[in-house]
Amino acid sequence: MSNPIFGKLLKSLRAECGLSLRKFCEISELDPGNVSRWERGVANPPQTDKTLERIALILKLTPGSDQYKDFFVAASISSGKLPRSVIEDKVLLDKLPVLLRTLDGQKLSSAQLDSLIQKVRDEL
Repeated sequence: MSNPIFGKLLKSLRAECGLSLRKFCEISELDPGNVSRWERGVANPPQTDKTLERIALILKLTPGSDQYKDFFVAASISSGKLPRSVIEDKVLLDKLPVLLRTLDGQKLSSAQLDSLIQKVRDEL
């Protein structure tokens, strides 16, 4: 089973657009069974940029926006893969094992994670 992050995001964005599963599949020309499995987290999301871009367009995600980037990252993570942007960033990729090892087992609360994210953003 895949990680449900992408499915939850897809379902939420689809609902925000006021699209039923049937209507979304009609517009996107995607198989309703596949979309349902993605949303339930029982199948890996699509991995081709073409399909993800088509879905993002239907969901009214602005290319380059945080929400757009999060959509693509969620697709990678839900398939157990590192996002392409991480793989292509050699400095980040080199530091990632240390970061993950540092965070592993820390059991940070949601508030602590949010604080850490904000600190990183403030430094950029």
